[in-house]
Amino acid sequence: MKKASSPYQPKINLSLVFAACLSLACLAGRAAQPVKEYVRMAADLNQSPVSSAPGSLIVFNNALHFVANDGTHGSELWKFDGTTATRITDLSPGSASSFISSLTVYNGALYFRGSGTTNGTVDLQLWKYDGTNVARIPEINSSGSGFNPFGLTVYNNALYFSANDGTNGTELWKYDGSNVSLAADVNPGAASSNPSSFCVYNGSLFFAASNVTSGVELWQYNGTSASLAADFNPGTGSSSPSGLIAFDGVLYCQATYPSFGAELWLYDPMEVGLAYDLNPGSPSSSPANFIVFNNLLYFSANDGVNGNELWKYDGTNTPVRVTQIAFGGTSANPANPCVYNGGLYFSANDGSSGAELWKYDGTNATRVADIVAGSGGSSPASLTVFNGVLYFVAQDTNSVRALWKYDGSAVALVTNVNTGSASSFPYDGIAFNGAYYFTALPANNAPNNYFYRYDGTNVSVVSTSIYPPSTSGIIAFNGALYFSTWKFDGTNFTALSGNPLPSNYGSMAVFSNAIYFNGWDNTYGNQLWKCDGTNLTRVTTVNPSSGLNPLALTVFNNALFFFATSDSSTYGLWKYDGVNPPARVGTMVLNSLNNLLVYNGALYMGAATSGTDFEPWKYDGTNFTFLGQVNTGGTNATPVFWTTYRNLAFFSANDGVHGTGYQLWSCDGTNVTRLSNFAVSGGIYAFTFNDTLYFMANNGVTGSELWKYDGAALSQVADINPGISPSVPEPLSAFNNTYMFQATDGLHGIELWRLDPLSNVFRITQITRQGNDVSVTWTTPGGCTNVVQAADGLGGTNSFTDRSSSIVAGNGDIVTTNYLDVGGAIGRPSQYYRIRQGP
Repeated sequence: MKKASSPYQPKINLSLVFAACLSLACLAGRAAQPVKEYVRMAADLNQSPVSSAPGSLIVFNNALHFVANDGTHGSELWKFDGTTATRITDLSPGSASSFISSLTVYNGALYFRGSGTTNGTVDLQLWKYDGTNVARIPEINSSGSGFNPFGLTVYNNALYFSANDGTNGTELWKYDGSNVSLAADVNPGAASSNPSSFCVYNGSLFFAASNVTSGVELWQYNGTSASLAADFNPGTGSSSPSGLIAFDGVLYCQATYPSFGAELWLYDPMEVGLAYDLNPGSPSSSPANFIVFNNLLYFSANDGVNGNELWKYDGTNTPVRVTQIAFGGTSANPANPCVYNGGLYFSANDGSSGAELWKYDGTNATRVADIVAGSGGSSPASLTVFNGVLYFVAQDTNSVRALWKYDGSAVALVTNVNTGSASSFPYDGIAFNGAYYFTALPANNAPNNYFYRYDGTNVSVVSTSIYPPSTSGIIAFNGALYFSTWKFDGTNFTALSGNPLPSNYGSMAVFSNAIYFNGWDNTYGNQLWKCDGTNLTRVTTVNPSSGLNPLALTVFNNALFFFATSDSSTYGLWKYDGVNPPARVGTMVLNSLNNLLVYNGALYMGAATSGTDFEPWKYDGTNFTFLGQVNTGGTNATPVFWTTYRNLAFFSANDGVHGTGYQLWSCDGTNVTRLSNFAVSGGIYAFTFNDTLYFMANNGVTGSELWKYDGAALSQVADINPGISPSVPEPLSAFNNTYMFQATDGLHGIELWRLDPLSNVFRITQITRQGNDVSVTWTTPGGCTNVVQAADGLGGTNSFTDRSSSIVAGNGDIVTTNYLDVGGAIGRPSQYYRIRQGP
C-alpha cells in the first residue's frame, strides 16, 4: 500500500476537509471536498516469489559476502554469517541498483566496483568495506563520470585493475592503500588497451591487452613496467587470451590462432606455444572454467565429437576427457567449478535433468541434486566454500534465483533476501455492471492469464481459460462485454461466429451499432473487421497478406476514422462511413506511434507532409491544418494526443530542447503550448479524472511516476516506487469514482493500483455524545497524522481550534481512528468538528 506523498507531509495544513455538527439533540454532517488524492494498491494478484539474483560470492571477515537485490534497495552488497543475511550498502538510495561487482579482499578490507548516485546515472567507482564502514576511493576521472574499475586483483601488496581516467583510455591501474595511480599505459594516448583476465604468475602480473601493433595478446607487468609476454597470433591479429591460470609452474589459457581455433595454450619463461589442439584443425575446443584439483588441471572443452565435457591435463601427457555426462553428442557444459570436501563440484547438464549440481571425486561424476525436477535445471553458479559448507546460487521451480547450500549430505535453500512478489501485468480493464473487469497473470508458473472481477474491495476469478489476449482490447456493447471471439454478459460466455475467425484483435470502437476492430487472418493479414453482436465479418481486404493494419479507431463526424497503411510502410488517415469501402483521406502521413483525439469539432493527430517531421495537425472533416512546429530543429516531434481537459487538447511531444524526451503540451485549437520542463520526460499516458489531468513523468529524481496538472501548476501525486526507480504508472480506466491503473512499487511487481479522491477515504464517520464528552470517529489512510479541531459555530475557517494533539493513525490501508474530546459537550448547544492534517 502506497500513499500519495504531498497530501500527507506534516508541513501541509489543509483547509476545511470534513466537518460535522453535533447538537445536544441531533447529528448532522457537511459534505466532503475532494481536495487531494490517495494512491493505493488495489490487488496483489501474482504473489509468486521473485529472485534476489545473488552473485559474486566471497568470504571476508568470517562471513559470506555477495551481491543481491531485496526488491527495495536494488542490487547491493550483503553478508551472511551462517544464520542471518544482512544488507551492507545502499550506494544508490532506494530501489536503484548500485551495480556492485569485482569483489576482492585486499589488505584486510573488501574492495569492489559500485555506483552511488541519486539521479539514476551510473557512476562506477572503487569502493572499500572494512567490516564496519563503506567508503569510496577518490575519483581518478576528472569528468566525474566514473572510472569503471574492473578485474580487481591483488599483486605485490597492491590492488590492480583496469580503469579509465578519461585521458588515457582503459588501462592498467593500481591502488596501494593510499593512492590510485596509472601502472602502465599499454596502448599510449587516449586509446584503450582494455586489460583483462588478470593472473599472478612467476612474480609478475599477467593479463590480456591490446595495442596498435599486436592485437589482444598476453602481457606481463613486473611491478615497474609492462611488456608483451607472448604474441600467440603474430601481427595485428588477436589471440584474445582468457581464463589465465598457473599450474605446475606454467601459465595456461585459452587463445585463438586461425589454424587451430580457440585451444589450450601455455607460457613459461622457456616455452610459449600451443599446449594441445583438442578439436583438430581450425574448429575450436574453447577450453574454459579452469581449476586445479588433485594436482591436475581441469577444464571444460569440446573435442568436436563428444560435446562440451569435463577434461583434465597433467601438464605432460595428452589431455583426457574425464567422463561423458551428456550423451548423443550433446554438451554437458560443465561450469563454475569449485573444490570442496575432497571433490570437484560444478554445474552440468546430462541432457535430461537440466543444469544441476554435480561432483567429480577423481574417478566418477555424479549428480548431487536435482533442485528443479525434470529438464528445467537450477543452473548453479558462484560456488564458494564457507565454514565447511558449499554455497551457491540456484533457481527453484518458480525460476527464483536465491542462495543455496550443500553440506555434504543435502542441498537446501539458505535465503532469498527479496521478499517481494512477481508481476501480474493487469490490462484491458473496464467498468461493467457495477464491477471492474480486467485480465492478469495469477502466478509465474500459471499456464495462462485469468479474467478477473473487482468490486472495489475484493478480486474474484471470472475465468481461468477465457480472457482477452494481451493485444485484443475489450469493449462494452449492447449490455455485454466483447473481446476476441467472445461475448460475456456478466454471467455466461458465448462464442461468436465467423468463417474465418480472426486472431490478434485490437483497436476496438463502437460505430453504427456494431463493434469494429483490427483483426488478423492468414489470407489478408490485419484488416478492419466488424461484429454485430453475434457474427464476425471482415470489412476490408486491402494490401493482402500484410494487411491494412487499422489503428486508433475513432468515431468522428458520423464516420469511423483510423490510421492505416496500404503498402506496409506509409500510414495515413482513413475513413469508413459504414456503407462505402474505407478510403484514405488526403495525403498526410501519420506516425505509427500515434493516437486520434476528437476535440472542438476536429480530429487531432501527429502527422507530416513528407513522413519525416511529425508535428501536431488537425482534420475538420474537409481540410488538414498545421497547428505548430513543436520541434523547431525540423526533426520528429512525434506528438501523441491523449485527452481533453478544461476545453483544451493535451498531448506529449519532443521539441528536442527540453528534457531528453516528451513534455506535456496543450492546444486550444489554434496554438500549441508547452506546459512542462521535466529533466527527462513528461505528459505520457495523460488522462482526465476528477477535474484533474494526470500523466506519467520523470523529473530525473524520482523516476517515471504519477503527476498531475490542475489547470495552473504541475505536481507529483505520489512516488509509488521510492527513489529514482520508476513505478511506470499506465492508466486503465475509471471505475466507481476511482481510476484504475497498473504500476509497481518495486516490491510487488506490476500490479493493479487505484487513484481515489481523498474524500473517498478520509472522512468523519461518527460523532457521539458520551455524557459531557464527545467521541469523534473517522477513516484515514494508515500512518497519517491528524489533528481534531472544533468550533462552536461556522464563523469561518479561523473559528476552528485544535482539540487534540497530533494523532498518528495505525498501519494499514484505510484505518478507523477516534478521539474523545473530554468536556466537549459542556456549555455548548452545538459543536462543529473537523479533522486536519498534522502535526
